[in-house]
Amino acid sequence: MFLQYVLSNHVMVEDYGVIRMSVLRKTPLLGNFVWSDMVLFAELALWGSFIEVPEILFFRREHPERAMVANKDPKALAAWNDPRRAGKRVMPTWRLIAEHMASLHRAPISFGQRLKLATGVMRCANWYRGRLAAELVSFLRPPNPRTS
Repeated sequence: MFLQYVLSNHVMVEDYGVIRMSVLRKTPLLGNFVWSDMVLFAELALWGSFIEVPEILFFRREHPERAMVANKDPKALAAWNDPRRAGKRVMPTWRLIAEHMASLHRAPISFGQRLKLATGVMRCANWYRGRLAAELVSFLRPPNPRTS
């Protein structure tokens, strides 16, 4: 299930469920970075399975001020997650990959499982290679004095 979270791009609703506190305490919780919810639930999948009840207990409302809708630009989304990042260069996809790798380090899994899942994370990095390259170029490019 870990790789399903790493390799898929889906709307997160899992964070409105019930989570065992004893397991949640073993994670870094939600971070103040883009896609931290995906990282948290990928890591929780390393600690055990999820159970979905058949009844509808949650209604997800779409609106134009939802963070992922209102903040199209990665810089704007990073600033929404952490206002101290406003105006700073960000590399959200690099952070996502690094956080998934850190999750594998914390997980109660064997070295073999860790290696297999790390390979899956790197497959994801390859899938995102265009975005990773663009973030790296943007990060390394000298700041434009007219827009700073």
